Formats: sequence, structure tokens, C-alpha cells
Amino acid sequence: MKKLLAFLLCICLSSIVYSQKAQIQLGTQVPLNYAAGLEFFANKNLSLNMQVGYLTKPYDEVILEILKKLGTEEAIVYTIGNSNPHGIILQPTLKFHLGTIYAGLTYSYYNLKANDVPSDAIEYYYDVNIPNRYDRILNLESNLHNAGLLIGKEITFGQNDKSGLKFELSVQKTFASSSNLYANESIDLSRLNTLVTEELNHYYVDYGYLPSFNIFYFYNF
Repeated sequence: MKKLLAFLLCICLSSIVYSQKAQIQLGTQVPLNYAAGLEFFANKNLSLNMQVGYLTKPYDEVILEILKKLGTEEAIVYTIGNSNPHGIILQPTLKFHLGTIYAGLTYSYYNLKANDVPSDAIEYYYDVNIPNRYDRILNLESNLHNAGLLIGKEITFGQNDKSGLKFELSVQKTFASSSNLYANESIDLSRLNTLVTEELNHYYVDYGYLPSFNIFYFYNF
């Protein structure tokens, strides 16, 4: 995580040095997260967007439903249950502009956490025994790496081209993931974590499609 943050920070600083124009944006990616970002323009046709998002209600329930409908219901129900996830998203996007229309290549890193996961269901599904499970609180952390495409359009407010709205359609696909269960006290969950990572990674990578409709307010400075 620290290496990823350092890498993204280096990209951001390099973009600032070489940018001809910068833009701040604030909005949402429906049904994935709320987000804010900075976009740096090397020229009128090429820009780099650095975005931070937060997944919370009501998107926590929606993202679980997407995974269930795509074929992961059994694994999700028995591993996450009703412990709706929340988390941070980091998303750099390289954009190619043609007037007010643009297309982008995007990568995103999701750090998702689910609290109070159903330990009894986990024991049943993974065929393991968790010592004194009724006295322990189990939490799940998943890290997803995704890549995808987007297409969008800018609409400025009147004659003022400093601000306006962006409308985007995007789809991303999970290509790698890792998951980790941890308890409220010291307990060896290494064997269980191996099973959980293998099971969830299979479903995340096979079925992890993340489509979204994005709306952002932007301001050029």
C-alpha cells in the first residue's frame, strides 16, 4: 500500500511540473463511490487524472448486489454476509481529448473492509474451526486491482469555460486481489486466510466487473 501511494504521488508531482493546465473535480461514480480528483493537462489532447474515492452507503449494498448477480452469491454470502463493505479507492486515469469528448485508460485500487463478518457461516463454508468464535469479532479486508476504459463529455457553464460538468461511462475489470481476515484479539488465521484469499480471488477475478455512470463538477485553474 505504501509503495503504491508513493508511486501515485510521484506521478502526481511529475504531472504538476509538466502540466499546462490543471482542473479540480468533485462528484460520484454511480454505483461505486464518491470521489474527488485533480486533472493535469500536458496539452489540449492529453491529460492525467488522479482521483480518490470513498465507498460507503448506499453504494456498499449495491456493489455486493453486483457481485452476487454476476455469479458470486455463495462466496459473498458465506464470507461477507450482511457486513456491507466500506473503503478507499485510488484511481489514476490517462485521458485522450478531442474537443469536449474524451476517452480514458484507467486503473483503480480498492481497499475494502467489512466489519463483523459471520464467523459461523465462515466455519461452515470453509470447513474450519475458529476457537471461541462467539467471543471473537472477525473483520475482512480485501484489496482489488482493476483496469478499464471510460468515455466522457465536458459541458461548460455558459461562456465561462472555467467550470462545468463531466458525464462519463466507465467499466473496469478486476485482474488481481487479496483478502485477509483478522480478529479483535490475537489468533492464528493463516490457514483460513489462505482459503479465503483463494476463494474470493477466484470470484473477484472471474466476475469482478465494475460498471459506472460518473458525474463530476469541475473547475479549471
